[in-house]
Amino acid sequence: MTVGPFLVLVIATAATVSFANAGSPRSSNKCADLKPESLVRGKVESVSDGDTARVTIGGKSVRIRMLSIDTPEVNFQGMSQGEWGDKASAHLKTILTPGTAVTVEVGEQACDVNGRTLGYIWKGDLNTNLHMIEEGLAVNYCIFPNLKYCEDFAEAADVSIQEKKGIFSDSAKVELPYEWRRQMSNRPFDKYIGDIYSYEVYDPGSYGEVSIANRVFFMKKKDVDKPFEFVK
Repeated sequence: MTVGPFLVLVIATAATVSFANAGSPRSSNKCADLKPESLVRGKVESVSDGDTARVTIGGKSVRIRMLSIDTPEVNFQGMSQGEWGDKASAHLKTILTPGTAVTVEVGEQACDVNGRTLGYIWKGDLNTNLHMIEEGLAVNYCIFPNLKYCEDFAEAADVSIQEKKGIFSDSAKVELPYEWRRQMSNRPFDKYIGDIYSYEVYDPGSYGEVSIANRVFFMKKKDVDKPFEFVK
């Protein structure tokens, strides 16, 4: 299992953002100006759901979408996935309490289309993204190019699925969040699906070709490159 990034952080001072000590953090819906793949230290401001938090970095309130995981929704276009969305959100709030010191490891792609910073939130040596999968409160959701920990996340998801833990339990009956959102938005299948181990890639909607834990997604056909390749 991958360990925390703190030995790297000690020498990576150029990638570290200092905090402002006075005043309230400035909130913005624009993506923070953080270097891709950098390590930045901050303090938790709040948690909005099981995979999104606000972290104060350099005196600014930065909205972090936790990379490579997906938790049941609590408010998507005014709709909710019910108790498991609430459980995921509540659990993350017990880990990332306001004022908690964290390190955000920014993704290779640093921002999403909603202006959120994409990253892994480390609390000490705990990768909270991975932890949510291990607790059965999130499914792995790796999207190119942010694939750094995808094998770790796949292993954790496979264990949670095999143990029927949390959202994967027989009684949960929870739709995978990314599929639930697609259905609620009445969108067609739009992401190519790859296998993190075999590197085989299939057309959008080919869920039956790749097990849940092994899935990695590509937004565009041109994103698929070696070692990944389309199945002919």
